[in-house]
Amino acid sequence: DILITDHSMPEMTGLALATEARKVSPNLRVLMVSGQLTPLLVEQANLCGVTAQLAKPLESETLFPTVRRLLMGNAT
Repeated sequence: DILITDHSMPEMTGLALATEARKVSPNLRVLMVSGQLTPLLVEQANLCGVTAQLAKPLESETLFPTVRRLLMGNAT
């Protein structure tokens, strides 16, 4: 299973969603996308159990291989 989330959402951040989802499913792979992916956000995401991060705008040439790697059990 894989969760793909944006970082900026109305009710909670992608980091909060990843944290809560991994409480329910500790082995869940999480891909977070953000329009403002900074080194600090990447560090925080790693601490929250986010498996991979991608910057927006996304191209299928970037998204699809990342999802494939995550589904195969490999982090990016």
